[in-house]
Amino acid sequence: MHVLTDGKSILMLPDSMDYKQVGKGDQPPNTGGMGAHSPSKAIDLDMEARILREVVEPTFRGIQKEDLDYRGVLYIGLMLTEDGPKVLEYNCRFGDPECQALMLRLGENDLLPLLYACAKGDLSGCCIDANKMHKAAACIVLTSKPYPDEPVKGEVITGIEKAEKHKNATVFHAETKLENGQILSDGGRVLNICSVGDTLEQAIGRAYDASFEISWPSKYMRKDIGFRVL
Repeated sequence: MHVLTDGKSILMLPDSMDYKQVGKGDQPPNTGGMGAHSPSKAIDLDMEARILREVVEPTFRGIQKEDLDYRGVLYIGLMLTEDGPKVLEYNCRFGDPECQALMLRLGENDLLPLLYACAKGDLSGCCIDANKMHKAAACIVLTSKPYPDEPVKGEVITGIEKAEKHKNATVFHAETKLENGQILSDGGRVLNICSVGDTLEQAIGRAYDASFEISWPSKYMRKDIGFRVL
């Protein structure tokens, strides 16, 4: 869950799910993230209310009790267990690659006024307009083998222009570099291929269709992002 705050009040952004393990079926080792989608499909209205009541609100009561003037975004990483939601981590930033899917899903909602409202300490009257949102968004991370170990770098990437021609596809560069007019891989998590749709299945399918257009010798991606919840 990502939450915006002006130091006094909070605004919850749409939920998302990320996939940390590098292998199909959540096989280890862990990574920085191999893909994400929003909605998570794991949280219904009752669970969202429980997360707000048991996690988000107590967190901000604690921040205020410590007399901290915290403004901006708080990322709350959760695991859903038989005993309910459990906090895995907090980050004072947007998650990656959750952020890419989340930003696309916001659609025509403008994030800048919300962030400005947080900065000046007044979120009153601010909201996310559901009518301006996409119903679903997905992000597929393309990595260089043997990520998360030290990856191969400097390989020529092809197919990005083809990928960007797919309907609603967006290619985010993460660890690439431009050299002699060519785009080269320059790290572990190289590109994020994202898309939106009327359903989660459509968004994920579009993201994968665009992902398959891109290639370089050491390219690797998980091919089951979102399949478990679908």
